[in-house]
Amino acid sequence: MRGIQLNKALITTAALVLTIGIGARQTSAQAIYATPANSSDKDGSVDAQAAFTIDPINGQIHIDVTNLLKDQTSDGQSISVILFTVSQGPGNDTLTTPTATELTLNGSKHPDGTYSTNAGQSITHWLLQSAANDSNIEIGTLTDAKPHDLIIGAPGANGKYNNANASMLQHNPSVDQVLDLTLNVQGLTSQTTLSSVIFQFGTTEGSERVDGSYQSGSPYGPAVPEPAFYQMSALMVLGGIGVLRLRRKARTQA
Repeated sequence: MRGIQLNKALITTAALVLTIGIGARQTSAQAIYATPANSSDKDGSVDAQAAFTIDPINGQIHIDVTNLLKDQTSDGQSISVILFTVSQGPGNDTLTTPTATELTLNGSKHPDGTYSTNAGQSITHWLLQSAANDSNIEIGTLTDAKPHDLIIGAPGANGKYNNANASMLQHNPSVDQVLDLTLNVQGLTSQTTLSSVIFQFGTTEGSERVDGSYQSGSPYGPAVPEPAFYQMSALMVLGGIGVLRLRRKARTQA
C-alpha cells in the first residue's frame, strides 16, 4: 500500500511537471514581419514572412524566412535577400551555414511543372553580405553571377508549378519555401530591438525590395525564462518534498 502511495505521488508530480514544461515551451515567442497585403514587384505578386527570435544568452538571432506565394511565375518572386537593423551590438557577426530542402524544377527550355526535392542540404550560397560589425544586417544568396537557392513558394493546388517560366529553370535549385537562418552576434542583450526589415526578390542586387510590416509577437522566447519555467521549478521542489515526507511516514509506520 505504501509503495502504491509513493508511486501515485511520483506519477502525479511528473505529470504536472510535464504539463507545465510544455506550457513553458509554447510561450516561446517570435516577432513576425511580412510583406503587406497585395505586395508586388515587376514580376508579379510577392508574399513573404520572417519570424525573428533573439537569444542574448547564446548571442544568436534566429530568422525563419518563408515564401508564402503559391504557384509563382518567375524567379523574380523568389526571396533572395533579407535585411534588417539591430539596435545593439553587433560585432564580429557570423552566419551559421543553414540546411534546408532544395527543390529542382524539371524541364529543358521550359519547366514542365514537376519537380524533385532533396532534404538536409547545406545552403552555402546564403551568406552574410553586410560588414561583420554593421548593425544593418544583409543576408542573401546573390553571391555569384548566376545565383541559386532563392526561396521558392509552394506549388499549385495540383502539386505542380503550372505557371513557372524559363527564368526559374535558370536558377535551379531553389530552397523549398522555408529557410532557417542563425546569425551569431556579439553584444546582444534583452534590450536589443529589430527594425527596418526588408525582403528582396529576384536576382538583381539592390532591386525588387519590399519593406516588411510588423505583424505580431516579441523576438524574445527561448533566451529568456518564461514565468512557467519558475512555476515548473517550484513544483519540482514541492513534489520532491512531498515524496520525502511519504517516505519518512512509511519508515515511521514500519
